[in-house]
Amino acid sequence: MANSKYLSTKSLFAFSMAGAVLVAPTVSADAAETEYKLSLDARYDSGVQNAEGGTTEIVAYNKHNHSAYVVNGETKKVEAFSLNYHKESATNLKPFLSIDIAELLKTVDAQFEYGDLTSIAVHPNENVIAASIQAEGYSDYGYAVFLTAEGELLSAVKVKAQPDNITISPDGTKAFTANEGEPREGYGDNLIDPQGSISLIELSNGFEKLKAETINFEQFDTDEKCAELVESQVILKKGTKPSVDLEPEYITVSEDSKLAFVALQENNAIAKIDLTSNEVVSIEGLGFKDFSVEGNEIDLRKDGQAKLQNENYFGIYMADGIATYNVNGKNYIVTANEGDSREWGKEGTESFHLNENEQEVDGSEIVFYDKTQYDGFDDSKEYIFGGRSFSIIDTETMEVVYDSGSDFERITAEQFPEYFNASNDKAKLDNRSGKKGPEPEDVKIGRIGSEIFAFVGLERIGGIMMYNVTDPSKVEFVDYLNLRDFSEDIAGDVSPEGLAFVGGSNPQLIVGHEVSGTVTVLNLLANHQEKKEK
Repeated sequence: MANSKYLSTKSLFAFSMAGAVLVAPTVSADAAETEYKLSLDARYDSGVQNAEGGTTEIVAYNKHNHSAYVVNGETKKVEAFSLNYHKESATNLKPFLSIDIAELLKTVDAQFEYGDLTSIAVHPNENVIAASIQAEGYSDYGYAVFLTAEGELLSAVKVKAQPDNITISPDGTKAFTANEGEPREGYGDNLIDPQGSISLIELSNGFEKLKAETINFEQFDTDEKCAELVESQVILKKGTKPSVDLEPEYITVSEDSKLAFVALQENNAIAKIDLTSNEVVSIEGLGFKDFSVEGNEIDLRKDGQAKLQNENYFGIYMADGIATYNVNGKNYIVTANEGDSREWGKEGTESFHLNENEQEVDGSEIVFYDKTQYDGFDDSKEYIFGGRSFSIIDTETMEVVYDSGSDFERITAEQFPEYFNASNDKAKLDNRSGKKGPEPEDVKIGRIGSEIFAFVGLERIGGIMMYNVTDPSKVEFVDYLNLRDFSEDIAGDVSPEGLAFVGGSNPQLIVGHEVSGTVTVLNLLANHQEKKEK
């Protein structure tokens, strides 16, 4: 039987019954010579930095005009630059389009109070882009906006509170927003905790007079359904209905456009939506990662050194970005296991809520999950935020079939020992070890020829991990590239937030960095690097 050392608690039953395994590769940062290698090809600098993030966050590739579209939450603009650049201008790209979304919305809804520009997507069949916008009022309706690639408004569709992600199905017939519904003023009397929901927008008949259908989680509010969620290790706040507590973060759609999968990050779960009926058919918890077993070593100590070791704690996967792909007719979900705490309201007030519990262990401060107000845990165990990894999940069983184990910390420790587990606003060794480590933020899938690759952005120390996931039972590390300049706290390309894959004969990866305000275009083939060096 294959080695089961990477199994999470959620996978133990499947392993005992069917031999399901997680095979994390034993790799070195000095990867074997292959035809694939990450290298910088071009860069766009928005000129806006923010240590707290929120600048050039989300990117999308438009194959119709071979351009990259970028959401800049700081400037409230969608900007676009062409990928048909010359070598001389490649590292100083200029946008050909800049759309002030806040001003644009005033033309259709003068009463709307703009809050944030959160996400962008490109239609697969039409030269059309879509963006999601939140209101200033945290419980007010948001918008999904559809534009031509030149920035002309086609339609503005009202959606529910806090649309955080917008996605279009591969067949182009549906658009979705993940409406997070966070209780941003905290918990208490007369305070609103908006329902988390998904807005579905039918696009089959064009882009005019569009309306949104709301998919919520009210069917899970019964005592029986709530108990089933907790049994599945879905994390829920005690005394709160699932339809209110579940908070959609990110949506991905299967390649055949029949199923949508919704990351419920704070709940450590994924919801499955049948797109033939537009109904939520299941919500499954992701389980917990056992850091005490071989292959799952982490660094939890702020002791001025990169020292990975096993710990008697469990990681809560809490996926942020997720993606799907199909191999031999079988669907898989890929998750970036970031972790996320709940911090709502104003500190020092009765409504303030924080589910972190900081404890001193061996002289170091470690942040644990405060379980006192939550269901879905084993009271005899202690939990920390995130998995510090990426995972592959079988969509039929919703079991984790692969996890990258300790790869991310081990590889970054080998390549950047002086800045290991640095934060994205502080180039200091061990700064994030007691918290969530490198924080995998987003993941995208790309096909190059007959092979399939996963690209994972590490929000804190920075950089992109590239893995070959063609065979989920034999995943292979390919390369890691970090273009951050550690001579300053914020220099170079800092804090990758959103990724976009560019296919074709010259495959590339577009990376938006939310702290440095830069966007990079990376080559993926080793022969591009060889040409540069000649």
